This record gives sequence, C-alpha cells and structure tokens, in this order.
Amino acid sequence: MLSPLLLSTLIPAIAVFGIWGFAKQYWSLAITCILFGGFSGGYVVLRNRFATAVIGDNNHPGQELIVSGLIMFVRGLATIGSGFIGTAVATLGESRGLQRSEYGAGKWLPLLLTVGTFAGASSIGALGFLRKAKHSGDQRSSTDDQERAMLIPR
Repeated sequence: MLSPLLLSTLIPAIAVFGIWGFAKQYWSLAITCILFGGFSGGYVVLRNRFATAVIGDNNHPGQELIVSGLIMFVRGLATIGSGFIGTAVATLGESRGLQRSEYGAGKWLPLLLTVGTFAGASSIGALGFLRKAKHSGDQRSSTDDQERAMLIPR
C-alpha cells in the first residue's frame, strides 16, 4: 500500500537528477516534466493515508482529521513559500550563466539540486514507512499462524 508513496517521490527525484541535469534538448526536458508531474501529483492524494499512518489506527477519525488538517496547513505554507524559495534558488545560478557543457546547464544547478534533494528526502521517509509496514506484517503473520493452529482440530 505504501508503494505509491515511494513511487511519487523517488521517480521525480530520479527524473530531476538523471534527466534534467543532463538535458541538452527540449525533448529531454519534456520527459522530465512528464515524469515529475505524472508521479509527484500522487503525493497530494495520499494525504489521508499519511494521516492514517501517523495515527496508526482507523478507529480515531477525529484524530485523523486533525492530522490531515495539519498536513494541509503545512502544504499551504509550503505552497506560499515555494515561490519565494524557488526565486531565490534560481537567482543563485544567474552568476554562473548558461553553460551547455555543465551539469544542469550551470545556471540551473542550484534549482535542480534543491528540487531533486527535497524529492529524494521524501522518498527516504517512504522507505521508513515501508520498513515499518514490513515488520508489522511479519508480526501479524506469525500471530495469524498461531490463531490458525489453535482453530485446527488435531
């Protein structure tokens, strides 16, 4: 169930670092946009699942709504701040100028590193959730086996 979370963060990071950084033609930038936009959009719709994972229980809908509201509040702040941050980071590369032979065409390197790093950092969080789910799944399967053994007559 957490695979969409991992894909919605890891594929955009790979697209930014692996395609955008080496882009010399518009078609490669178009592929980056398609991969980044197509996969990172799923991150937003997973908000309710994030809230459920944080609470750890479906039996507390009130707490789930509070966590979901906090996630949306932080998202709103990030949306407002991202314009200012993006402008500041893009301005950092202006002194380098446009250099086709360099990674990120020189000028866009700070923006590329910022976007790719944040997307990649989000995937690290997804890996933590996947690890937690794997361990809780292992415990659940051994409990299920014990319950089945008690129900089977000998």
